[in-house]
Amino acid sequence: MVAFGLGTARIHFRLNNQHVVSALKSTFGIADHTSDKRTLLLRASKLTKNVKVQPVNFGSLALEKSTAHEKMILTAQIHKYIDDETPIRLLIAECEDSLTPMGMLYLAKRYGIEKYLDISPLFETADALNNGGRIIGKMLKNEVYREYIKDRGVFAIQTGFSDAGRFMGQIPATLAIERLHSHFASQMEKFNLKNVTAVIFNTHGESLGRGGHSGSIIDRINYVMSPWAMRQFEKRLLPICHETSFQGGDGFMWFQTEDLTNATISSLLKARYANKEEADIDIFYKDTDFSWDVFRTISSQQENLYNDPNYIKLLSGFGQNLLIPTGSRASKRSKAESGMFDPRQLRAIPHNAILQQFGIPANIFYGIGKAVSIDIEKFSNHYKNSPRANSIFSLVISSLERTNMSILSAYSRLFDPGFWVSRGISSNEPRLESKSLEVAATLKSLSWRSQIMDLSNQLRIDTYNSIKFFETQMNVSNDYNIEDLEILHALRLSIIMKMMIIATELPAAGEESSSQINVLQKLQTFQIDSIIKDLKDRYPETRSALEWTEQLQEKTNEPVAPPGGFPHITESIIKPLERAGNLVRQITVAITHHYDAYG
Repeated sequence: MVAFGLGTARIHFRLNNQHVVSALKSTFGIADHTSDKRTLLLRASKLTKNVKVQPVNFGSLALEKSTAHEKMILTAQIHKYIDDETPIRLLIAECEDSLTPMGMLYLAKRYGIEKYLDISPLFETADALNNGGRIIGKMLKNEVYREYIKDRGVFAIQTGFSDAGRFMGQIPATLAIERLHSHFASQMEKFNLKNVTAVIFNTHGESLGRGGHSGSIIDRINYVMSPWAMRQFEKRLLPICHETSFQGGDGFMWFQTEDLTNATISSLLKARYANKEEADIDIFYKDTDFSWDVFRTISSQQENLYNDPNYIKLLSGFGQNLLIPTGSRASKRSKAESGMFDPRQLRAIPHNAILQQFGIPANIFYGIGKAVSIDIEKFSNHYKNSPRANSIFSLVISSLERTNMSILSAYSRLFDPGFWVSRGISSNEPRLESKSLEVAATLKSLSWRSQIMDLSNQLRIDTYNSIKFFETQMNVSNDYNIEDLEILHALRLSIIMKMMIIATELPAAGEESSSQINVLQKLQTFQIDSIIKDLKDRYPETRSALEWTEQLQEKTNEPVAPPGGFPHITESIIKPLERAGNLVRQITVAITHHYDAYG
């Protein structure tokens, strides 16, 4: 407690950019679609400089409705009653301008806590990462904010690899974050902040497993904040504190025993305290024209993929429902229903998990094939002679080793009416002829097959060049148990097909929610939880008449009918569907482990 105040992890509060804007809209005079324009920043600076401290108590905290004000009042109360020494980190998610951190400084000063609060904008969107250097420059150019930084002795920022990886693609995101690190150092030097510690918290997980990189701990640390990026601070004699995280099951894995913990900590120290001077002559940073061409090519390809209707189709519905809900937050961000799925609503962990469930971690490898073909000799030279290029593209190799387009194609056939018609008329399964044709009849208007096949072909074309280039470094036979992965998918496809056949045994007519056609259609997006609930409500295993007739005022001497119900539907349809649904999700967990996604 003496060393760390409230705890070794420190306290972090999280706000969204929109929370700050909402709290200060009237105070700063923020109009719709207004960003950090000069006039608005001057007004905000003046108000922040002259704001009077507002006393608060627990009544203030209980009555406050604004999230941003509430967090500041809570911080003030923690400082007042619990811990007046340990600073609190305030993370602002989706920060895309300099007005938002200024707004939080205004609130911090209003509640008298600016000396104990480290405001930390999170750069995670494409706009934020591409303009991050300018945003930091505007923050430091502002005299009020600059004086706050000097008084604290800390300038904290955060970068989000996972969200940026789904918006921009993982490789462009990694390079954009590295560029932001460099701009951060140059802006600190420009404003002569030699006595201020730059704190960079990189949340680097999820792209391939929770750890974000398939290599050793040293590889991971050098990937998430490269030796070259660290050198930008070292050369300018700027104090730097790099923070990163071990998330979910990934954290438990690396600290399970005392020996393993010592090895992990030793690796962290070895990575950070190694001599980094060789990074200054890395060809990846010397031949910047080619490096930029590679970055722009992959970035453009990933942007096209993210907006492709076929890719969006893969992320919606069926893929989401294969997952087991995990973590403290919903897989989708809350948003008013528009009737159309927006991939930006899907959080990073389920986004990446869905790609893994179809055997294609495409937000890592897509676009590399086109980048390789720009100039194969130059690309080869970078990969062989640049530690940084090797660090980045080893992640691509790991993703390609665990990629199998045939898996994706197989899922496209799952809801192909042609497949079910062929199965029905083949005479190979006489007992399933009529059932297969019933399933086919429910799939007539579904675009799933054509869209997923088109996506599969698109990915095949791009990966042809990258696999051909990296094939000597790839190991697809032993390390990642590709055959086991194929067996898992074959089993899951078989189970889902069995579920569809079972559903044909339901009564054709009945209540809409539990009718045969409704259940079959819901299976097309694997809404198994909803299906089981509706079927149990409509077809209870037993139905006791005695339980409620005893409560009637009108009595009868006739014996009450024995308990009734639908035990045959329970045994032949509901329980098998429930068991099958559980099996499908057990296979989901097994598949995630092939991508090092534990926890």
